[in-house]
Amino acid sequence: MAAALTTGAALALALGGHDDSRPLAAPGDVFSPPYGAEPLPHEVRMELRWQHLDVAVGEPRAELPDLGSSPSDVAPPAGGSFVRVDVTKASGQPPLVGIRRPLSTQVEVAVRAHGVDYPVSGRSGGVRLDAETAWPGETGTRWVAVEGTPADVELVVTVDGEKQVVGTDGAAELGRAEQLSDLPDTTILQAQPEIGCRRSHRDDSSDLELDDYSRDAACTVTRVLRLPHVDGPGWAPRGREYVVVLLTLDRPTSPVGTTAALRIPT
Repeated sequence: MAAALTTGAALALALGGHDDSRPLAAPGDVFSPPYGAEPLPHEVRMELRWQHLDVAVGEPRAELPDLGSSPSDVAPPAGGSFVRVDVTKASGQPPLVGIRRPLSTQVEVAVRAHGVDYPVSGRSGGVRLDAETAWPGETGTRWVAVEGTPADVELVVTVDGEKQVVGTDGAAELGRAEQLSDLPDTTILQAQPEIGCRRSHRDDSSDLELDDYSRDAACTVTRVLRLPHVDGPGWAPRGREYVVVLLTLDRPTSPVGTTAALRIPT
């Protein structure tokens, strides 16, 4: 049996009474097509903290795409169908700020059909969108086997608990993630001038000093950002945002500066 179309699928063998000799897909199986296809209509821009996404979800289909001149080698679940999703990385990159490595932001992608969520990420053959381990080829077109022929189909992208939902007609609810679309691109931030914050000084009368403390130390502010989400703390409380100050601490005795970040919910 050819397996060019199957990826991460746990196929069920056809039982008596089924006149199709092909194995049956199980609900939730994910397939990656071997050939390109025309983009789905009603593409919608979604936002991650580190990447813009163009996504779309299609109406249920009775069959997977043909393999060249031959029909697909996998049959739909008994009484079920397949739903196509497109998840593509768009150009540009918003600024990503985190407080530690590895990055901890959790991203989940699922097809929602008849109120049931079928994961498209976090499984073999699915898409991978986390900032730490994703690489080219981990996005694109996927087909998901679902039960029945649902009339209501949505693609749900969840970032640290906040959902973005798009329907087959392009109707979208982006929730708090819509704020991420207003962030400047990193190329714009790189063109902004740095700000010197002068020499450090103390405002107290204590005689205590650290061994490595230098009154000649200076700093340079490289970025000032207002962000609704920071990797680690997650989303700011509703109605607030983080003020993030990125700076380098420059010591005259050391040729290498130290980078620090200050985050303040405002």
